[in-house]
Amino acid sequence: MAFHARCIGSALRRLPGTKVPNCTVASRAQRGRQHPNLHSAPTHLALSFSSNTNHGSKISKGVRGTIIPKANADTIVPNTSTDRIDLAELIALLVQLADESGDILRDVQARPDKGVTDKGGEYAVTGEYVADSQTAADREVEEYCLAALIGTFPTLCYVAEESVCGIPVGEDGMCASEEGLMVEPVKRDPLSGARAAEVMAAAWPAELREVEAKRVIVYIDPLDGTGEFVAGNLLPVTNLFGVAVDGVPVAGVINQPWAPSGSRTVWGGPGAGVFGSDFPEGGAAAPMVGTNRVMRDTRLPGVLEALGVGEKYGQIMVSASGYNILSVLEGFTSLYVLTRKGTKKWDSCAGEALLRAVGGVTTDAVGRPYTYGAHHHHNLCGLLVSRCPDLHAEAVEVIKQQCAPWPLDVADPSIDDGTWSTNEQQ
Repeated sequence: MAFHARCIGSALRRLPGTKVPNCTVASRAQRGRQHPNLHSAPTHLALSFSSNTNHGSKISKGVRGTIIPKANADTIVPNTSTDRIDLAELIALLVQLADESGDILRDVQARPDKGVTDKGGEYAVTGEYVADSQTAADREVEEYCLAALIGTFPTLCYVAEESVCGIPVGEDGMCASEEGLMVEPVKRDPLSGARAAEVMAAAWPAELREVEAKRVIVYIDPLDGTGEFVAGNLLPVTNLFGVAVDGVPVAGVINQPWAPSGSRTVWGGPGAGVFGSDFPEGGAAAPMVGTNRVMRDTRLPGVLEALGVGEKYGQIMVSASGYNILSVLEGFTSLYVLTRKGTKKWDSCAGEALLRAVGGVTTDAVGRPYTYGAHHHHNLCGLLVSRCPDLHAEAVEVIKQQCAPWPLDVADPSIDDGTWSTNEQQ
């Protein structure tokens, strides 16, 4: 099936890349942003594997892209490419792929069998087992996007969720699934997308228009919010593409296939601004705190109480990190708080880049930046996200007081201590 990038019907608005629009948190008595309904009736699905793939790639040889599998993380051949790329062209292709990935997600969602499997979950504090689901949509979107990216930008490093979680890389550089399929590279024209001209015209920093490939990592989450997708709660489902240079997120692309206004793609980065978002210009962020739906640690209740949830703030519970960060960006929530390991770099890279574009802050739970290299994928020390630096700083102090010694007693190699180098991503 052929896919074509589509223009979102609503007008795309560019945001300043260096200015915090508003740090005000509206009181509960004031009019806040109306958060969409997140609790639709669940759909019961058969837990069976479906190998029917309409969009996946075929077996091929000669793949040059670097795909980092979890199992081989300690034996990665360093990326020594001397190639330089125009990051704007990469982002133009990512915007196109995000739109097309939304089409694939909707296609899989309409099937009676969505190919749901459990990668291995964990138990909530209530004792309830929570599956770590994977669906045909996860697999098909990832294959489709990797084929295009490797075929078009073969010297870049790609860290994709389903590949990292168990799909090994062969000696010839092939990306092989557990079913034995290989990703066949498909060369695409990054400038053929419907919005390529707009992406290329954005005010990307000059240093990103010609950057060494070995400094770049592309993070791919083909379906963020898989549990919500399986349950039939489609609003918070997204696909995520984050680009990091020297360990710092510089561009993000988020497609939301079931947004209230229809499928949309939000993209941008520091300097360029943010496009395609429902951004409340001049409006206060709603007095809401976002958390994951399932509570898997005992620290969070005390933190939420100390932050004023129940009095000063309401609470939105959604198990979809990309959507939670997008909600902070767009003012539906004032904070997103996670006081445990539970997200990974492909969950946070895209959103962090977009937040940085408007002066927002994304860190671990106590205010330390993460670095985005190829080896250390887990955000072991939680996550704290706010569009307002002052509010973020206040929340950091609350979490430090409530959770000490955590997370300072956790060894996380991806915490930015000022010693990170480009060797980390190789």
